[in-house]
Amino acid sequence: MVSAPTPAAGTFAGMFRDLFHRIRQYRRQQRQQRANLDRTDAAALATQAQPDPTRLLLVRNDSIGDYLLYRPWLRRFSEVARGRGQRLTLLANAL
Repeated sequence: MVSAPTPAAGTFAGMFRDLFHRIRQYRRQQRQQRANLDRTDAAALATQAQPDPTRLLLVRNDSIGDYLLYRPWLRRFSEVARGRGQRLTLLANAL
């Protein structure tokens, strides 16, 4: 006795075809979104002022114990920056 093909077999292939189509469509959308972001980023960066190489911004946002251990390094970093003719700005959280 020969069994007839089940309807699920045809539907299964259709489901895979649909799945692959959706994956390709998703990847196309992702590439397009990345391209749009790249154009937007380039336009935003073009309007910004060039960074000033004579100024340094140092950002620290940790606890007071870390800050106390960090101070000798900051002193040395400041000396090196002054030696290069750079101005150092420290941005830290309130103690």
